[in-house]
Amino acid sequence: MSKKGEIIIFNKRILTIFIGLSILLLVSACGDNGNNENSESAEAENPETPEQVEISKEELVADDEVVATVNETEIMGSKYNPAYRERKELENLSTGPDQEIDKEQIKEITLEGLIGQELINQEAKELGIEVTDEDIEEEIEMIESQEGDVLDSLLEQFDWTEEDLENQIRTDLMNTRYTEETIDVEVTDEEAKEEYERVKAETEDKDTVPEYEEVEDNVKAQMKQQKQNEELLKHIDEFKEDADIEILI
Repeated sequence: MSKKGEIIIFNKRILTIFIGLSILLLVSACGDNGNNENSESAEAENPETPEQVEISKEELVADDEVVATVNETEIMGSKYNPAYRERKELENLSTGPDQEIDKEQIKEITLEGLIGQELINQEAKELGIEVTDEDIEEEIEMIESQEGDVLDSLLEQFDWTEEDLENQIRTDLMNTRYTEETIDVEVTDEEAKEEYERVKAETEDKDTVPEYEEVEDNVKAQMKQQKQNEELLKHIDEFKEDADIEILI
């Protein structure tokens, strides 16, 4: 099956964790849908851990350095550094061997993603939405029971600590709960069938494509996620209009 065909049946939870339901990814996807699709496809097609991308000391900041403020809330280097590593790793997956990675662009995307996430966190707090340590522990246990050592692969690939992983899962859960609370979208049968046919038409070996009935739920789930993501970005744009934001690096 082609890479796009793989996306249809790839485990949604692991795809979410690998690329993050983070604003970091959504921001970059908004700017370049083609590159993002390649990044997702690369993970689906190549589940084994690829070679780690090199990151120089100059690209990172001190953990206790303030990189930005959002409504007087400080975003620290301890959050910026793992987010930068994640973004650069994802860029590495979608960039050809002869293409140079734009470090300044990765920095801008990372900062924009962190600022967007902080705006969502602040709004979620106003709505009484929270994620507890127990929620994160339950999520980790669920992933480990279903996917084995995939979390170890994440720690190795993105050079994350256990705390980085927990923060990523906290972000995923927070965004999911905020989306469920504030965003209502629908995917019709017609839309899902049209997307399935589009992917099938672009797949070279059509005999490997599952029947629509086998993947209908996954197709609808991914299309719903895409619509929710688009709405989530609109929310962030609205929050930015009234926010006091300062970038310090």
